[in-house]
Amino acid sequence: MGADAIEWARRSPGNPGQCRWAREVASGKIVAQVGVPGRPADVAVGEGAVWVSDGVNGTLLRIDQAKRVVVDRVQVGADPAGVAVGGGSVWVANSQDGTISQVNPTTDTVVSTLRVGNGPTSVASETARYGC
Repeated sequence: MGADAIEWARRSPGNPGQCRWAREVASGKIVAQVGVPGRPADVAVGEGAVWVSDGVNGTLLRIDQAKRVVVDRVQVGADPAGVAVGGGSVWVANSQDGTISQVNPTTDTVVSTLRVGNGPTSVASETARYGC
């Protein structure tokens, strides 16, 4: 990681559950807070964006990394939890309906829904594991 590397987390100090924050890895300084609706459950970075699952509204939020604002909402399954980026897609574990949504990050649309059962709460890509 370079000196200007940014780390994204799901809860902001002093404001749990209502925003995401970005911190410079080298200094530990919080450089951004992004308000998000609902109940943020997980965060992943890739495919040109920061992705946040919103468990209340059943959506995947796309955050522009440079502007640090929510730029799109994708309707996924019930109670989305874990998020991962890999293989050119964004993957969301929907814990209430037992599915995994595959989202195309170019069109911000669900292209496939996989039934897996048993309330998944995390999902993994081929390069890293994400989840709460």
